Amino acid sequence: MKNISGEKLLILERRYKQATLVSVVLIGFVIVLGASLSLAQITPIGLARQTVDALWVGVIFLAGGALLVRRVRNRWDFIKDTFTLKGLDGTMCRLRNDVVITMLFGVGATVLGVVIFLSDGVRFDLLRAILASVVVMAVSFPRKNIWKRIASELEAV
Repeated sequence: MKNISGEKLLILERRYKQATLVSVVLIGFVIVLGASLSLAQITPIGLARQTVDALWVGVIFLAGGALLVRRVRNRWDFIKDTFTLKGLDGTMCRLRNDVVITMLFGVGATVLGVVIFLSDGVRFDLLRAILASVVVMAVSFPRKNIWKRIASELEAV
């Protein structure tokens, strides 16, 4: 990995901090929501079993979709094309936006888990959905050394 110039390092640091802040806030939101709902006493709304099963399929699709979106959007050719069109700042903005998008997939899985929990009142279902969301968010969490490697490789382009 080559050294990154000072100005480009500042751009990277700023965008990385933004992505990290959004990630930490959303992960914290999911955990606090899950903890508060698991302690709450609710009256189940009683959705049909097929509806609950469809919601579980939605949780699985959101989790898988987040990983697929992350994989597709972080291809090296796609990153190089973005750098060619928008420069390093535009590339770092896109990386930040990709982190936010995949984190929102995790929040969507959490919302579906909350609906499942409200339908039948089973805390284990809520915890499973929260766990799936947190795993997706942990995989999507930005890694600084990867961002630095991307920036240093883009200087050679």
